[in-house]
Amino acid sequence: MKNLIKQLQKDWSISATVAGFLAVLISYSGPLIIFFQAAQQAEVSVAMMASWIWGVSIGAAVAGIYLSIKFKVPVITAWSAPGTALLVTLFPSITLNEAIGAYITTAVVIFIIGVTGSYGQIWCMGIRRFSCLIAPLLVRRLGI
Repeated sequence: MKNLIKQLQKDWSISATVAGFLAVLISYSGPLIIFFQAAQQAEVSVAMMASWIWGVSIGAAVAGIYLSIKFKVPVITAWSAPGTALLVTLFPSITLNEAIGAYITTAVVIFIIGVTGSYGQIWCMGIRRFSCLIAPLLVRRLGI
């Protein structure tokens, strides 16, 4: 632990701190605004909204600090802006429980893909299948 603290003191600089602060501020504030819109659409209470923001903030901070120390590179973790934006349009037609279930299911699937190391295989399978859908667009648009 002493070596870690000494290494952090050695690597610290004002410019790195400012750059990290700006990166976190920018990556955090955009999805936060979208999140407020989704919470309004879901008609959740202020207490629940505060709980969500606190949970995501603390979780992202702990994960970012842990991963940055472990891999010795800056890592920022945050919520998904596209996923949150999707909730804005879906909340009038789905329940809060359904949205939470979808997030948990997605997290489990992503975890399994990450642990098994099958991301590369899934990516290649998708490229082969979807390249046939892109080809006609290229022919029509670019005259290839």
